[in-house]
Amino acid sequence: ELYIRYPNNILYGYVYASILSKRGMSNQALTLIETISQDDSYVALPFIDYLHGDLLLQQGKYVAARFYFNRYIATFKGKNLIKDATYKLFLSYWLMDDDATAMNYWKLIPTVGQITFESDKYAQKIALSNELPNKQLAKLRLYTDGGYYTKAFEIYNATNLSDLTTKKDKIEYYYRAARLYQKAGRQNECIQYYLKVISLSSENKNNYYFAPNAALQLGYMYVQLKNHTQARAYFHQAIAYKNHEYENSIEQKAKIALSEIK
Repeated sequence: ELYIRYPNNILYGYVYASILSKRGMSNQALTLIETISQDDSYVALPFIDYLHGDLLLQQGKYVAARFYFNRYIATFKGKNLIKDATYKLFLSYWLMDDDATAMNYWKLIPTVGQITFESDKYAQKIALSNELPNKQLAKLRLYTDGGYYTKAFEIYNATNLSDLTTKKDKIEYYYRAARLYQKAGRQNECIQYYLKVISLSSENKNNYYFAPNAALQLGYMYVQLKNHTQARAYFHQAIAYKNHEYENSIEQKAKIALSEIK
């Protein structure tokens, strides 16, 4: 077991759970966080509450997630991830069709926290542009990010492209499908959907991050296929996109990947 039982190592347990979460292993991360929280020597840290809420949200346990996001907001003395936590509180009601309560949190997003972290920038951008997320696509994203691929495919198969009315939602539909196929190891379908995202985004005036990350992911896949010429082209394309909410991280990842190609 890699969880730690002593207060001075609680942070190590949090970091390891964060790594598991980023790898789409949210079920294992949630088990670790809950084990830490139940230990007699547990010392509460706000970021553990934030991660705990995030993991529960990905699992579809929306009511349980609220407790941890609310406690994070109440106990954290800084401003980072406050917009994101407020956005996720919005989602916890929005995805349960309690739209009236959800909108109270939606309107609160621009008034709290700061936009140093990219997840906060994302929350701020969509709140200010009043781009309410499509509920099916939001669920698809959460299940995919958490590694709950069976549930993600259920949502994907139940979502009809013809029901999506905005250009943004149509682009996101293909992007979420690509992410799901990529994480599920279905590379051929994944590549086709990422290419569709880039094609549909050619006249995108709102600078969504879907096309930049699609290019980045295509670059990674072509590295694996040992097609370095194509990989370089997509990494450069990822860098060329500007003024989107994840610009810094996508650009840095693309530059690192380019430096590693020999």
